[in-house]
Amino acid sequence: MVEYLGPEFLGPTYVDICTKICTYSNSKYSAIRQASVYGIGMIAQHGGNAFDSVKDVCLVSLKNAIEFPMDATTKEKKSK
Repeated sequence: MVEYLGPEFLGPTYVDICTKICTYSNSKYSAIRQASVYGIGMIAQHGGNAFDSVKDVCLVSLKNAIEFPMDATTKEKKSK
């Protein structure tokens, strides 16, 4: 929605949608974290001037995704 419709079409719900995407950057499931981070990239790329209103939330969410503590099971999968 963010990528193809853009902030002009989404209007006031744009910030809510972006915030919701960002909340999943801290998911315990790596696939959901990855999708969230991809969505944050789309927000940044296609947000234009509207990105300014959500940039801080996006940056904090990216930091959380990067620093997410992997459990032993996930680390074991990565070592294969």
